[in-house]
Amino acid sequence: MSAELIDAFVVKYESLSGIAHVANDADAVAPIVVEVLKGVDCKRVVLAELPDGLDDVIGAACVAAGIQVLQPPFDNHELPHSIDAVDVGISWAGFAVAESGSLVEFALDDAVRLVSTLPRVHIGIFKE
Repeated sequence: MSAELIDAFVVKYESLSGIAHVANDADAVAPIVVEVLKGVDCKRVVLAELPDGLDDVIGAACVAAGIQVLQPPFDNHELPHSIDAVDVGISWAGFAVAESGSLVEFALDDAVRLVSTLPRVHIGIFKE
C-alpha cells in the first residue's frame, strides 16, 4: 500500500471517529498498542489470532505493562462472557479500504468475531 493510500485511509477512518496509528515496522506495533491501552485505562485485553508472532509480542508487552491478557485457545464454555468482560479487543484485519475507512476481517471462528465486536474498544491491525 502506498503512502498516499495509507494517508487516505487514515483521513477517512478518523472522519468516522476512529483513531489511526501507523507503525513503521513490526517492532513498533506493541509499544503503540500498549500506549493505546493505557490511554483507555485498559485492565484486560483479548487478542485474536494475530500473524507473525504478533500475539506473543503484544501479549508480553501488555503483561509487562500490568494488563491481563486473554488469548486463544479460548474456552468455548466461557464464551462470550470471557470476551465481554475485557476492555479492549485486538484482531487482525485482512486488509483496509481507503475509500471507506473500513477494516476487513476474515473470521471463520465466532470467538475471533467476538474479539472485534464485544469489547468497548477495538484495535484492528493490518499490514500494508
